[in-house]
Amino acid sequence: MRIAMADAGRPKVRTRGPRTVERIVEAAHRLFLSRGFAETSMEAIAQEAGVSKATLYAHYGSRDELFTAVIWSTGDRFSSRLVSGVTGAADLKSKMERLAGAVLDLLLSPDVVATNRIVAAEARRFPELGKLFYENGPDRLIARLAEVFETAMAAGSLRRSVPRDVAKHFIGLIRGDLQLRAMLGDESAVSATERNRAIATGVAVFLAAYAPGEQVRES
Repeated sequence: MRIAMADAGRPKVRTRGPRTVERIVEAAHRLFLSRGFAETSMEAIAQEAGVSKATLYAHYGSRDELFTAVIWSTGDRFSSRLVSGVTGAADLKSKMERLAGAVLDLLLSPDVVATNRIVAAEARRFPELGKLFYENGPDRLIARLAEVFETAMAAGSLRRSVPRDVAKHFIGLIRGDLQLRAMLGDESAVSATERNRAIATGVAVFLAAYAPGEQVRES
């Protein structure tokens, strides 16, 4: 199984130096998480990053662009985990369990949980915020998983189906109610035992539906 880590849709940055960009994105991330989207200004981000407003706007033209960059940065930190999830395992079950672990760790990471809270709280005031988050966060994850599953289908490892639908089913089976509980302030309740059980049961149901020769019952 291979995974194509395409970067179509990556935010276009008018960059003058990678470290400056990194500082800006890190500063924006801290402020978005601590203050929320509405209360974070471009001026505050410039001050937090230790750059001038002119330098900030030379890299990012708006707060929306910066929010998008923050979402991409969070996803990029987990890209290698998604790759390792489908390499080095001897059988399909092991591959899916490793992939499920990477996905669950992403969904339950403090940054992702906090960002979900921000978007849920402010999307009504800033409808574009929810759209930006979905397109650059959840939808990007779905697209990457769809590539994994499409490759597996082509190799005969999984039953042929619509890759994006399969990706959505996989995420739902692994996530269960764990991310919602984390968003409601119950992060510490997800023990290693519960995490492992969520992975094992989610993968078992997934393979029962999509392993070669099995059929999914349409409702």
